[in-house]
Amino acid sequence: MPNEKFCTRCGNSCLETVIICNKCGGKSFSSESLSALATPTSRQRSYREKKSCVSSAGETQRSLVTDASDWIKRNKAGSLFIGLAIIMTLSIVYSVSWGGKQKFSGSVETLQRGLSGHFHAKVWINGTPLKMLIDTGATKVSLSLKQAIRLGISKEQLGAIHAVQTANGTVRAADIILKQVRLGSIVAKDVDAWVILSKNEGEMALLGMSFLNRLSSWSRSGSTLSLEP
Repeated sequence: MPNEKFCTRCGNSCLETVIICNKCGGKSFSSESLSALATPTSRQRSYREKKSCVSSAGETQRSLVTDASDWIKRNKAGSLFIGLAIIMTLSIVYSVSWGGKQKFSGSVETLQRGLSGHFHAKVWINGTPLKMLIDTGATKVSLSLKQAIRLGISKEQLGAIHAVQTANGTVRAADIILKQVRLGSIVAKDVDAWVILSKNEGEMALLGMSFLNRLSSWSRSGSTLSLEP
């Protein structure tokens, strides 16, 4: 018995030997009915499912981006507040950690210029009194080796050694941190200083900029030098 074939125009079932559809006159045939052709194959279904998944993933991604954008907009003020809080916290930590190196305690002190034309002061270093010359040209507080020994500073406490330019030429100097420097009521802690290792260096200790730069202000008026903590 001849097999069936189907007209692709009207779907009419015809014998395999038929050349022209006896219903619509069509000449194109298929071994599958129109209903079978209308049913997607497994490959077509797989393609459609993948396309659907890709589309769904794209929608999900766009949704997440939109949600994130909306969250940033809604929380813009909150994010700014958090940033400011972090900055304030870091400032407090810095102040606590380095406050001793940045501020003085005490009140305004005034010094009178001596007959030599310079300003001298009695300064207490680590609890020991020492006459010092106020020297704005000195980078740091400077002590001679003899003065350092008198103040109880040992060689083990000395730091790195540098070549330092002074009024008497280039000398070798070692770093030291003075626990406390007090001039009148003005008190500073952890002050950077140098110990001059040259034996030929003068015996006058210098109160240099490592101390003066910490003051809120210092000013000279005539023969008076005012120091404000």
